[in-house]
Order: sequence, then C-alpha cells, then structure tokens
Amino acid sequence: MKMFRYFLLLLVSFFLFFNYYTFKSLIGQRLIAEDVNESISLDSLNNILPFFPNLGLSSTPIDMHRAIYNIKYGNYDESKQLIKKANKINPYTYVGEYLYARLYLSEDKLDSALYYSFRSFYKWPKNPQHYKTYNEVLVKLKDSVSLINAYNFLDSSRQINTIYRDDYFKSYNKIKIKYLINDFNDKISVTKNNVVGTWVRSYFFGDKEVVSDTTLKYIFNSKTFINPSGHKFIFKLVNDSLIIFSQSRPNKPLQSINLYFSPKANALFFKNVEFEAGKFQNQFFKKIN
Repeated sequence: MKMFRYFLLLLVSFFLFFNYYTFKSLIGQRLIAEDVNESISLDSLNNILPFFPNLGLSSTPIDMHRAIYNIKYGNYDESKQLIKKANKINPYTYVGEYLYARLYLSEDKLDSALYYSFRSFYKWPKNPQHYKTYNEVLVKLKDSVSLINAYNFLDSSRQINTIYRDDYFKSYNKIKIKYLINDFNDKISVTKNNVVGTWVRSYFFGDKEVVSDTTLKYIFNSKTFINPSGHKFIFKLVNDSLIIFSQSRPNKPLQSINLYFSPKANALFFKNVEFEAGKFQNQFFKKIN
C-alpha cells in the first residue's frame, strides 16, 4: 500500500510537471508568434521558453525559435549549435535547411543561403517561411527567373493563398526595382533641336523594358514648354541646365534643373528634381513624337 502511494504521488508529480511546462511553453510560443518583428530579447526568450518539451506546435523544434533570435542578434556560433539540435529533433520538415538559409543570409553568404533555401523550399514548400526565405535570397541575387519558377512550382491552393501570392509579387517588384536605371551613361547636353516634342514619364529597366505613364508629360517647342501639371513656361538651355521663367516675368528665373539627353534611349534625364519638400529624385521622360 505504501509503495502504491509513492507510485501514485510520483505519477501525479510527473503529470503536474508535464502540464506546467507544456502550458508555459505554449504561452511562450504564442508570444513568439505575435512578435512579428522579432523584438523579444534573448533573456526574455529563455524565460518564456522552458527546457521541456523540446517540440512545439506542428512538431516544430523549440530550438528553432532560439536559433532564429540568436541569428537576429548576431550570435552565429550559438545559432549553429541550436540549428544542429533542432535538425536532430525533426529533420523531416527541413527545418535545419531553413535555419541555415536564414543564418547565411544574415552573414551575406549568398551562395550558401541559396543552397539551403532552395532545399528547404523544394523539399518542404508547405511552410510559407521556407518560401519567403528562398524569395529573399533570390531578390538579393536579382534572379527573377528562379522566382517565377518557384511560384509556378506551388500547387494551385498555395498560388492563390495571400501569404504566398503577396510575397511573390512583393519580391518580383523588388527585383525589378534593382534593375531600374537611375542614370544614362550616354547622356549629353540638351539642344533645342532634340528637346522639341512630347515626352512622357518613363521608367527604364535595363536595355529593353520601358514602362511609361502617359498621364505625365512635358511638351516642348522652341521657346516654351508645358509641364505635367499643364502650366506653360518660357525656358532657356544653359550649361546642361533648364532655366525656367514665368510668362508674366520672362526676365526673372523661377528655377534651374539639370537636364540631359540620352540618344540611345531617346529620353530626357531631369537630375535631382524636388518632388516633395527636401526630397529629390532623378526623372526620365521618353519622346513619343
């Protein structure tokens, strides 16, 4: 009878221990899931994640969370040890490859990041974080072909899933922006002969793709021009600058803008245009007639 009581006490203690730490781990995992910016400190992370159990929701190794935060805080050696532990606990969802991809991406070792992110995504595309990490590497590499292939590899249910679809379009646009031309190597001084005509706001991507916005245009004749807002001004071309005058006060300059011409692109290049207070950008306009 006494042995039975000891056994029963031991059994109850085990269930209390198991339930307490499982409950604490679930609370910690919920806090981590809500921490989208990964702002929890490492000390706080260790406090909310107990040593037991070592598996979380969806059979996710708890050490995966520890590895992710250590990567963010630059503790790469510690991260590698945690990745090894996480991979031993559950190698079947390619969590190790995903974590190594994040690690090498943080270290800007893109060849290694590509290798591991490729494996984690194609071996286990069910996890959107694998897909997002692979896309992040492809954006760094400006590899739009692989980005499109990865999206086409997804089954139809994931292609219409907003998590996958939105990340695809966001990543694709980031790659396009990296190819956006911000200067012309062949730019020359503008003359009245090559400035006369209608010019529409355009975005040049490499040597081939041009996206134009026909709602924004300049119309130049030999002495005046109409700006995208529809206002008419007098102008002079002096030392690579467009000098602008109002029609009512033709002797007092209103503004001077650096202006160049690209023979290859048949485009005007307005340099350092102020589009908001204190904010400047280069603007390009392609000739349409």
